[in-house]
Amino acid sequence: MGGDVVPTFGGFSADSMGAEAISAAQHVHRQMAALYSLYPLQRLWEMEGITILPGIDDNPGKTEITSLSDTRRILSFARAHGLALLSIGTSERDNGGCPGAIDSSSCSGIKQPAWAFSHLLEPYTDWL
Repeated sequence: MGGDVVPTFGGFSADSMGAEAISAAQHVHRQMAALYSLYPLQRLWEMEGITILPGIDDNPGKTEITSLSDTRRILSFARAHGLALLSIGTSERDNGGCPGAIDSSSCSGIKQPAWAFSHLLEPYTDWL
């Protein structure tokens, strides 16, 4: 039992994927609190996770872009709330080999160093 938020495919704004991921996690938390009312709220956070898709997703308008800045914001939220999981949905995309590409399976579509998202999340995943 628990929930993993995957903030993609929602028609979000390009500069709000970090905020959208956090909003989705908060929404899942409220739903879990209603379902598992006997659990302490902190325990419910410990049953949640967020999985990101680095860079540009498949929206033709390039409006859903998870940046390193978004990921830092998500990381801060995960640390503050003790989320059980913070991961990358497709780690092979964690490189900047194809700036501007939409929904590539081999790169993020944004300018970034190789493994930048992984290195950013590594301290959190090692902590778990």
